[in-house]
Amino acid sequence: LSDADLSGCCFSESTFTEVNFSNTDLTSADFSRANLVECNFSGALLNGTDYSYATASYCNFTDADMAGAVFNESNLENSDFSAAENMEAVRFDESTIWPDTDLLPEDFDTTYTRDLSSLEDDDDHASADY
Repeated sequence: LSDADLSGCCFSESTFTEVNFSNTDLTSADFSRANLVECNFSGALLNGTDYSYATASYCNFTDADMAGAVFNESNLENSDFSAAENMEAVRFDESTIWPDTDLLPEDFDTTYTRDLSSLEDDDDHASADY
């Protein structure tokens, strides 16, 4: 399946073992509740891909673009995200199980927070502007 366009495909509740998704466009694909074992997502485009409630064991996400990927209540133990791109833009919750820190980018924070007050807008807008 490498180098394929699988954007928007539904793989919900599927099981994949040793599948090569390298350099595949999986934008907005649905892997919710999927079981992924030793799959290769290196170089894949995973913008908005939904992995909610999924289990990904020993998967490789090297150079994958993770912007907007959703990992709510996912178990990602032993998967390698150390060289994944745009990890700061993934969505997850307090139930997400992350791999050990050596399998994550150095600056990635796995701490879930509901407090968004620290986020700042680049422009000051009054409600009348809308």
